[in-house]
Amino acid sequence: MQPTNPIPTPDSNSTTTPEWFQMDAASAPIPPTPHRKFRWSIILVVILVLAVATIGWILFFAKSEQARCLTREDFRALTDRDYYASEEFDSSSSFYTYTLEFSPDSADYTTDEEGDSSITQRIGDFYTTHTDKSIFISVNADYRANETADTATMRIDKIVSELTAAGVPDDNISTTIPTYLDAQDDTITTQITIPTATVDLRSAQSCVQ
Repeated sequence: MQPTNPIPTPDSNSTTTPEWFQMDAASAPIPPTPHRKFRWSIILVVILVLAVATIGWILFFAKSEQARCLTREDFRALTDRDYYASEEFDSSSSFYTYTLEFSPDSADYTTDEEGDSSITQRIGDFYTTHTDKSIFISVNADYRANETADTATMRIDKIVSELTAAGVPDDNISTTIPTYLDAQDDTITTQITIPTATVDLRSAQSCVQ
């Protein structure tokens, strides 16, 4: 007797996919695909940020290299007087030097030097109105007997603080190690009884004439 519902046997020569296999394949979960568009968007943003930063640095260094040298007219704008006519003008070696006097063993200006507290503001105003010029400032201070190098450093810090408050960037200010002056040194011909500090302005050697 033949079975009423024979089990179908697969035909080895058939090229069609069995119905049961097609159903399983269709119902199988599809693995997630990476968000390629999102990934490329991130890459493009990173490239753009790096490009902008690079251009910014190029422009910064280009501006630094193209800064113009200080002139005699600039000297008059700063000091309200003409540059020394008998001297050759070279702002990269010497432009303007101001000496500030201090009370002994103190970072306070001497009472008869009322202009000292305003000279740093004048230099700051000059810098902020001449941003196209190459301007670098060096600050140095000395100390005498019965004083210490720390006292001279305090004087330097005071001047630097006033300059930055007046608008001069830190990068444009340099300082030197305090200098000890011996009153008994015969090689020193200038009066050294009053402690001093100097503020020196000049242009970089690479400035454009």
